[in-house]
Amino acid sequence: MRIRSLLAPVLAFALATISAGCSSSDKSATPKIATVSCGAAAAPAACWQELRPLGSGGWPPGTANTPVFEAGKFPLGLKPRVAFNGDLWMIGQSYAYSSPDGLAWQQENKSDWGGRIYESIVFFHDQLWMFGGLDYDARTFENDIWVSSDGITWKQRGNAAWPVRGAHAMAVFQDKLWLFGGANHIKEDRGTDAFLNDVWVSEDGVQWKQVTGAAPWSPRDNAGVEVLGDALYLVGGPNKADVWRSNDGKEWTELTDAAPWQPRADYGSDDSWGGDVWQMTGRVKKG
Repeated sequence: MRIRSLLAPVLAFALATISAGCSSSDKSATPKIATVSCGAAAAPAACWQELRPLGSGGWPPGTANTPVFEAGKFPLGLKPRVAFNGDLWMIGQSYAYSSPDGLAWQQENKSDWGGRIYESIVFFHDQLWMFGGLDYDARTFENDIWVSSDGITWKQRGNAAWPVRGAHAMAVFQDKLWLFGGANHIKEDRGTDAFLNDVWVSEDGVQWKQVTGAAPWSPRDNAGVEVLGDALYLVGGPNKADVWRSNDGKEWTELTDAAPWQPRADYGSDDSWGGDVWQMTGRVKKG
């Protein structure tokens, strides 16, 4: 499947590491390191291979960060999404980036929905959609809806029925768009400090209905929400390690309040590889 072939290089970039060897299947108290190289034909499926060395990325122009993106570099600070024709897309404030393989990226000017952070972007019904977020200069949260058929030209489709917010999780489930929680207040430094735990659903991306105003999982932003089979899985959030399951977005069952991985922020989760949910990297709170 094209999505799976694209996922491997993206995850390799996210981990930014190379596996010289892999742990064996030995579950004893003393882990053993396998002697099989990840590049070998008999390498386990869990092996990782570095496709570009550290320092291969560049920041979108205008971010005041260096090094600046140029041809042959990987656009930093943007989340990749599988979209048109199975290609990877990254969407910034003024530029869009696309790649057929996760390695060679093309930069395009794009019509702008303004400088903002904490927006959510999702591929749904053959279009890219952008929802809400924080207007960076005005310091106000939004609930506007923008859509693009090519990743470059964007048009506003009004405002959603859900209250303004940012850093909300979104997923495509049962051929509908679902929205989970988010933040609706910021500190002086624009870090989020007030959170939501409501759930909303839409069949077309424009008309939204509330599924529940208060799910049993605690209010949070930047949650990982994945789809496996006929169920939604909410996986953690900043400095959380709980896992919840739902078949309808309203009734939730807590599978664990403390998964084996440490609570963390800015992690990656994914549901498109091998019928499993993957949890990767992130920042662990110190102290």
